[in-house]
Amino acid sequence: MPRKVLVLLLAALTAVLLTGCRKSSADDSTLVILSTGNLHGAILPYDFKADSVSPYSLANLSSYIRDIRQIYGDRNVLMLDAGGNLSGSVEAYYYNYVDTVSEPIYYRALRYIGYDAFGVSQNDLKIGECLHPVRRDPTWHPTVVCANLLNAKTKQTFFAPYTIVHKGNAKIAILGLISPRVNQWLPRMLWKEIMTTDMIETAQEWVNYIRREEKPDLLIGIFQCSRNYTAQGFELDSYKNPNGGIPVVKMVDGFDLVIMGKDNYPSSYTVVNNFGHKVPVFNVGILGGYIATTLVHFDEQKDGTLKKTIHTAITTSSDYEMDPEFISLFEEDQKAIHNWVTQKAGIFDNACHPSQDYMYQSPYRKFLNDAQLWFSGADISLTAIFTRCAEFPAGDVHMNDMLNYYSFENEIVKLRMTGSEVDRFLEYSYGEQYAQMKNADSDLLNFWLDPTTGIPARDPAGHPYLKIPLTQFFEAGGIRYTVDVSKPRGYRVEIQCLTDGRPFNPREEYTVAINSFHGAGGDDLLFHAVGWNSETLQLHTLPLLSVHIREVMSQYLAHIGHYRFEPSSEWQLLPSQWIDAVKARQNSKVPTPIYSDNWKSKQ
Repeated sequence: MPRKVLVLLLAALTAVLLTGCRKSSADDSTLVILSTGNLHGAILPYDFKADSVSPYSLANLSSYIRDIRQIYGDRNVLMLDAGGNLSGSVEAYYYNYVDTVSEPIYYRALRYIGYDAFGVSQNDLKIGECLHPVRRDPTWHPTVVCANLLNAKTKQTFFAPYTIVHKGNAKIAILGLISPRVNQWLPRMLWKEIMTTDMIETAQEWVNYIRREEKPDLLIGIFQCSRNYTAQGFELDSYKNPNGGIPVVKMVDGFDLVIMGKDNYPSSYTVVNNFGHKVPVFNVGILGGYIATTLVHFDEQKDGTLKKTIHTAITTSSDYEMDPEFISLFEEDQKAIHNWVTQKAGIFDNACHPSQDYMYQSPYRKFLNDAQLWFSGADISLTAIFTRCAEFPAGDVHMNDMLNYYSFENEIVKLRMTGSEVDRFLEYSYGEQYAQMKNADSDLLNFWLDPTTGIPARDPAGHPYLKIPLTQFFEAGGIRYTVDVSKPRGYRVEIQCLTDGRPFNPREEYTVAINSFHGAGGDDLLFHAVGWNSETLQLHTLPLLSVHIREVMSQYLAHIGHYRFEPSSEWQLLPSQWIDAVKARQNSKVPTPIYSDNWKSKQ
């Protein structure tokens, strides 16, 4: 829909709201709240990985925001963000790890837009600039709110628990919260610095204080967590529920509007809390694709109180043209980033197909393990499939290829693990990846089974649902081993020796390279597989230079010049005849398996 048409529709909606109200001036009675979140640094309307224009970005949203300000005036527009802006895009990566001198592009872009308050996310906290900004313009002091993220030593909040903003005639309080599990997802260096408190308890404490001391006309919550509060067996009132946003809305009375981050897709819905009050809730999506718009009409009653009427909508950024002034402001940034991503890193001698070879010894994973072992000097490397690309062709490799090869901003970490712990990790991983085959006609992969038929559940196109995502399909480098899928879980892996010829000893301690997400307890993988907890994981983590795996890959490729993709010869799937039968069936165009959170949630 053209941009002007959308603006006219908003104007019409405002006119409807104002009909019959005591005050006829929008300046006096109407507040517009614009909310973004999880931009992940999607500042420019350009996909640097694909080297093409993108229809989603803050540049598109800037046009919408500008028009809304022109209609209602700055004094009646409240600009909020749920957090998640400092990492996740090529733009952010470039200013976080390549150009580490200039003021990052996300600071300049957010300042240009003119936000009133921000939330904070786990991805922000991974960037040193979040807690300790040193490259931000010293004249700009953005208000970041988070009430349950505390300094572990002082027990004081790192950020303001809440802030008060005056817009029009309204006094607005904005309270921020973050998932209490955030400190388990952060690098080791931050674990001892940060502590979190329960979202419900913290919200109740601060809402009581705000209502008593501030007496706001409107109370808004900015929560960085998913709406799926029952994930991983948690319940509505579970202590430190990692997704406690909806439980807060249900159990703590007083919120007029809640903005939630983290979920990938936008949604707008109403939660009826335990006190019978309806609370509008937004999930604002990611990567600048959407913006949440809330119109609040205040109608002054005879007793001087304000009656609030709230209407919500979600707008897609691609419906709007790019803001030319915004584009002009960051033109030099776009040139600098483009020059960097087009630099040659090396040569792939042949093609790689990550989406096809994950079932067996994977050339994709072998390259990652080779790079991690080369850089870290570890005895053993562990990696999974961390790309959404189906193919990497032979030929010259540039930095944007490296960004696609590894889709996440993970660093490399080293763990101290005994041989027995390495074995338990692989047993757990291969137990999740593979079913127990009974004969050559059995399924190799571990699928969700339809409870009514007992056969793999499939999507409408016929793709069977995997039980785990490819980001948990781990393979080891640095050791020689076999995986016998005819055996039950826990008895499949047999490790013979290290690839350098050293014998493998279950009681000996080895250094193990792994990505920082799983190495910090992500997906609870190490906890389930090895039996560690957060404290023991810290004891097993070794210091290593803070280098991103993307940089490790590019350095490795530059070091060797050429790389030829080949399946790993260091491990083997057994029984060989059964595996050959599976490969024959796969070559007969069986639909590719997929992973689905939706199917998992039904179990």
